Amino acid sequence: MTAPRPNDIFRNLWSEGMDSIGGCKKAALDLFIEIEKHHGEKTARAIFAMWGTPPTKARIATIKNWGLLSRLDIMSEPNVQQLAREVAEENKKLPRSQRRGAGSTSVIALEKHIRRQIDERKEKLANRTWCGPVRVKVRF
Repeated sequence: MTAPRPNDIFRNLWSEGMDSIGGCKKAALDLFIEIEKHHGEKTARAIFAMWGTPPTKARIATIKNWGLLSRLDIMSEPNVQQLAREVAEENKKLPRSQRRGAGSTSVIALEKHIRRQIDERKEKLANRTWCGPVRVKVRF
């Protein structure tokens, strides 16, 4: 007897009730087992952890900082001071947990924070360890 192909496994899962929680759990387990067979338990756990665990405070801070850099990158003329003013005004209207960047309402503090993020990106781009947003210059 030959082992079922991965596509067959998922096709069968759907017919077994993927719209139920039990069917979803079975699908997740079967996928985990397939990944484990091909790449090992450690890799399978790492892949599932990407979606299964809530982000840490550090990860949330990284996401917020990348959001600031992305906003700066999409400005037609990147202007750190203008972005700091905009974010400070937005942060005044938000609860602390939802504030952007460092969460400050101070233009000066946000400007320093944004500049530190720019410097960190430049440094990590130089040593090829950056995995966040990158400004792309498009010429027409």
